[in-house]
Amino acid sequence: MVLNRDCWEWNKLRTQLPTDVDNKIIRHNFELKSNTDDKPIWTETQTGSFSVGTAWDKMQQRRPKNDILDNLWHKNIPFKMCFLTWRAIQDRLSIDSKVASLGISIEPGCYCCKGDIAGNTRENIEHLFSYGDLAKKIWSFFAAAFVSKIIPPIICWEIWKSRCSSKHEITKNKFTKARIGNSWSSLCRAMENAVNQKSAISVRWIKPPSMMAKLNSDGSSKDGFNLGQGTSNMAEASALLYGLTWCANNGINLVWGETDSLLLVKCIKREWKPPWKIAKEIQQIQNLVEENGFNISHCFREANKLADKLASFSHSTNGIQVFNSFSVLPRSVRGLINLDKWNLPSFRIRPVKPSLLVYDPP
Repeated sequence: MVLNRDCWEWNKLRTQLPTDVDNKIIRHNFELKSNTDDKPIWTETQTGSFSVGTAWDKMQQRRPKNDILDNLWHKNIPFKMCFLTWRAIQDRLSIDSKVASLGISIEPGCYCCKGDIAGNTRENIEHLFSYGDLAKKIWSFFAAAFVSKIIPPIICWEIWKSRCSSKHEITKNKFTKARIGNSWSSLCRAMENAVNQKSAISVRWIKPPSMMAKLNSDGSSKDGFNLGQGTSNMAEASALLYGLTWCANNGINLVWGETDSLLLVKCIKREWKPPWKIAKEIQQIQNLVEENGFNISHCFREANKLADKLASFSHSTNGIQVFNSFSVLPRSVRGLINLDKWNLPSFRIRPVKPSLLVYDPP
C-alpha cells in the first residue's frame, strides 16, 4: 500500500513506482479522499476526459511546421478551394504531365495559353498555376500590393475551373464570381476596411452597494506566478481563492467577487465542468461561496484593470505582499483606483468581420 490515512507513503512510493510517476504525483498534487471512488484523468485535456483526437496527437509523430500550409485554410473560403490549392502545392492534381508519367501517350498542349506556346508546352503544376498566360495575367493583377490570404485559393480554384472547362467543354469559364470591384483601388479599399473595422463599447467598474465589500481578482501567469506554478487558469483560481479566504477569515461576509475569467465563473456556478488541474481550487471556492453567501460574477478585462495591474507585480516580488493604505500603492495603481472612483469608462475594442469582400462560389 502506498496510502496511509489519506496520505502518500513516500518511502514505499519511491521504491514501487517509476521516478516519472512519482514526479507526476508531486507536480499535480492529487487530492486523496478515502470515501470516494478513484477516477481516471486524461491529462491531455482540460476536462480530464479521454478523447481520440488528443490520443492521436500524442501518439503520432508530427512533421515540421509549414507556414504556407498552415495559412492555407480559411473559415470564409469553401473547403473545396483550399483543398484544391493544397493538392496543387503537393503536386496531387491529375494534369497532363502526371498522366504522361504513367506511360500514357498525350499530345503536348496547354489549355490556358494562346499561340505557339499552347501547342508546344506540356502542362505541369508550375506552368498551369504560375507561368501560363492565364496565371501570369491574374497574378500580375493581384500582386500589385498586399492582399489577404483568402485570395490565392480563389485564384487557384478559378484557374483550375478554366483549365478543365477549356479541356473538356466548348465554352471557356469566366471569372465572374468574385465580387470585389472592377479596379485595384476598390480591392485595396475592401482589404483596408476588412482589416480596420472595429467595434467599441464603454466598460466601467461598478461600485458595490452600501455595506457590501467588492473583491476584484485576477491572476498573472508567466512561467509561474506568485501563488505557485501553473497556467493562467490556475493563477485566476488561486487568486480568487486567496481573496475569498482572506475575507472569510476576517469576518467579511457581504462580499461581491468579480473576475474577468468567464471559465472560472461558469465553473463556480456549476454551469461548466472545471478543468481537472483546477478542480480542487474550484471546489474550495464553491465551499466558501456556499458557507459565507458570497456572490461571484464576471466582468470584462477592461473593467478589471486594477486587479490585472496588481497581479502583474507578482512577477517582481517574492511571497505575498499586502497593501494596507492608498499611499503605499504603486503610482500606476493609484491612478487606476482614481479612474474607478470617478466612474470613468474604459473602451473594449474588438475587430468586426469584413463586410465589403464577398465571395459567392457556385
